[in-house]
Amino acid sequence: MVVCVISKYGEQLMPTSCLGKVRHMLKDGRAVIYKRDPFTIQLTYETTTYTQPIEVCIDAGYQHIGNSIKSESMEYFSQQYDLLPDEKQRHDDQRRYRRSRRNRLRYRKRRFNNRRKSKKPGWLPPSLKNKADQHIAIFEKFRSVIPIRDCTIELGHLTHRS
Repeated sequence: MVVCVISKYGEQLMPTSCLGKVRHMLKDGRAVIYKRDPFTIQLTYETTTYTQPIEVCIDAGYQHIGNSIKSESMEYFSQQYDLLPDEKQRHDDQRRYRRSRRNRLRYRKRRFNNRRKSKKPGWLPPSLKNKADQHIAIFEKFRSVIPIRDCTIELGHLTHRS
């Protein structure tokens, strides 16, 4: 397990795996809990802000997201996130229930010209939008507390470095 560290002034520092030291710092008042997921402490005293380059590697799959955060000497986090497997089926069921509800009404005027959302620029189907939002949320969760310099995202057979 690794604990992320924030300086007194809000700068991101290197994560630590010395859990006993973190526990003593929290007990003595030299640190406070900053965030629970991922577990992050904020120091209450001044310190140097030296950091090493840290890289995030993300394997963006259809059902699972693989995430690894590492430096040259150590891997800090390695996790797999499972996405909702039946997102499209859930939306299809919702659509079917809505139609059956509306068909129970008598003499309702038909509405059919207000259903096209795909003509709007930037629109994604809800299933793909959920997957994209999950990828962004996972990256942002760690970016806020770890000094990340590089990001590698693997998309299918392509690898993009930024």
